[in-house]
Amino acid sequence: GYWSTTDFIYATTCHEVAHVSHWEMIGEGAFALIWLNPKTRIIPESWAVAVSWQLTRNEYSRFGNFALNYIDFYFNKQQWNNSNDKCYTPLFIDLIDNINQRVQHAGSSSYPNDNVTGYTVAKLEQLLYAFRDLDLLEVTLLVNKPSGVTNESIKELVSFYKNL
Repeated sequence: GYWSTTDFIYATTCHEVAHVSHWEMIGEGAFALIWLNPKTRIIPESWAVAVSWQLTRNEYSRFGNFALNYIDFYFNKQQWNNSNDKCYTPLFIDLIDNINQRVQHAGSSSYPNDNVTGYTVAKLEQLLYAFRDLDLLEVTLLVNKPSGVTNESIKELVSFYKNL
């Protein structure tokens, strides 16, 4: 019983469909192990956050800058910090976008120091089968890093999420 905007409903639907796609990709057993473990649930939830962010950006970009500013601000979780929910994070968005939340929030260590950019949802989806925990995520990202991204940047970003 509450009212929601169409972009929020669209994003939520994309988020839930991303879970189903992830499940189908890696299998029910592997997905259940990741989902049920509080230490690894960050992976499927943050993946679904990123997919819904990208698809909502794609759909609502036709409405111009106002819609994109709203979507970018809220759906890519630029206000998220380490005192918020530990599962629904901008982890995968941080690998794609070129926004460093720590810089935006005056150097606060509550926000990730995100100096990584250049991955795409499509590339991350190709690698998704390997992400069983944050250590495997880090190794996979290091092996498949975009041009211009340093090992240290990846390690620092993933380490932030490992230490939640």
